[in-house]
Amino acid sequence: MSAETRSPKAEGRKKAEIRSPKPLSRNDAVGEGERTSPRVRFSAPPRKAGRAYAANRLVTDASPAPAGEGAGRDTRGRVCSPKPTAWIRLSPEPGASRARRPPSATNGNRPALPSTRLPLLRRDGPSDFGLRPSFGLRPSAFGFSCRIALKVGCWLWFTTLLSLFLAASSSAAPKPLLVYYQTWFVARPYSDHWGWHWTMNHFDPDQVDASGQRQIASWYHPLIGPYDSADPAVLEYHVLLMKLAGIDGLIADWYGPDDYLDYAVNHARTRAIFEQARKSGLQFALCYEDQTLAQQVQGGFVASSNALAHAQQTLRYAEGAFFGDPAYLRQAHRPVLLNFGPQYFKESAQWEAIFAVLQASNRPAFFTEDNRLPAGLGAFNWPPMWMSIAPGTRGVLSSAALQDYLSQFEEKGSTWPAYISSAFPRFHDIYQSAGARDYWGYLGDNKGRTFRQTLGHALTNSSTMAMVVTWNDFGEGTMIEPTVEYGFRDLGIVQEHRRLYLDPKFAGTTNDLALPLRLYRLRKNGAPDADRVRQLDTISANLSKGDLPAARRLLDTLESSRLP
Repeated sequence: MSAETRSPKAEGRKKAEIRSPKPLSRNDAVGEGERTSPRVRFSAPPRKAGRAYAANRLVTDASPAPAGEGAGRDTRGRVCSPKPTAWIRLSPEPGASRARRPPSATNGNRPALPSTRLPLLRRDGPSDFGLRPSFGLRPSAFGFSCRIALKVGCWLWFTTLLSLFLAASSSAAPKPLLVYYQTWFVARPYSDHWGWHWTMNHFDPDQVDASGQRQIASWYHPLIGPYDSADPAVLEYHVLLMKLAGIDGLIADWYGPDDYLDYAVNHARTRAIFEQARKSGLQFALCYEDQTLAQQVQGGFVASSNALAHAQQTLRYAEGAFFGDPAYLRQAHRPVLLNFGPQYFKESAQWEAIFAVLQASNRPAFFTEDNRLPAGLGAFNWPPMWMSIAPGTRGVLSSAALQDYLSQFEEKGSTWPAYISSAFPRFHDIYQSAGARDYWGYLGDNKGRTFRQTLGHALTNSSTMAMVVTWNDFGEGTMIEPTVEYGFRDLGIVQEHRRLYLDPKFAGTTNDLALPLRLYRLRKNGAPDADRVRQLDTISANLSKGDLPAARRLLDTLESSRLP
């Protein structure tokens, strides 16, 4: 990401002027002050029949300088008589001699960039090189040394650029970019009630505020409104957004298949999002929360003496239902399994016993939070909000504390076989306001800088995988799903970073992200006749395979047919 500096007086024209034959300092204002010396100027030359001219090249100007301008001053301030000057063409016409760039006066034989530090070159007569520097070197002496210097310098410059390009292209090793996904939302009208994660037994989504937003358990509002995680139109919308944003797969928060509390409901939604991801060519994996065993033991659903056997049964189910799926994410030929903890089975031997009942090829590449167990392959990090409630922090996670945490985690991770580096846009939870738990701290959005910094960090370090935390945890405010408050901004950041660090040919733009939203709205607003459903399915398939022009045309047709 670069910036271009322009002269204050250069507005409306494409010129960059050098008014002194000596190198200018950084404080010299090009385009300001008295014009007393000859100038090198950039301009777009006029087009001539049968000639191909490139824009912004040095152009020929053999006319004398105007009075008061050509009569410049030398380096000691003495008045010099004006001389006609022929300006050098950087991109000569066919058959013309090609001017070469001289060595910089301050950098030895290294070639100088075309900037305000270039010495002025004039064509004053025949010489070896056809050039004479304005500072007085004779042609015979200058020409030969300049030719050698430029050949060497150009080679050095080329190799420098090549090394920079290779460094940039290798700054991030190829790695999957994943996103953490919550499946726990229940909402009307798809279901007959509002689930806890939209209400937290405190908010009423049936109440609409003055801005037209439903009262939900979040500081932020989904762009499509509060939704049900089992709604196929929602899942299609989410997965297509991930696809167009450049995300490779998702990791679903999973409590197991048991019919206890909302575990079975979440499990059914997990299977549904995996099916949609498979259709769109995304990978998926599970994050198993063993805290569920603690709740099941506490609630009498599982005896404490049978907890380990119950965990073995749960993992055998995952092996049969998920691990063998071709779209399931694997690392080192083993299915990836995350654990948000561990919180119940805290000993490595316990996990070794749980995994022992699985086939050898399905014993998972196991990642726990922050620290690796010997039974695992590595760990993943998470927003360290515990650091924001330390004395003196005033409940805010500072940039310095966050950087220390990330550095320490990476230092540990470099000693493991693998680790997952996480990125997050912010942390602003509503649990305390809902009376659900104590304050957990605050990490500011900082106009997207938090996400840009953590995502760039995750994509360029030595981690095996990068994971965005999260897609849709609205309760903690870490979502990158499009919202009323941020629109598509966070997904646009993902697109930028994928193009910069993972895939230079990635062509996704934020304009493309509106296509799944248009499809979702057509799904929700219109008669579900068979022909229309077939057309909408065709749009979805086109978006999945990247045929965006065809998807746009069909979307335009369907939307125009709905107009009165």
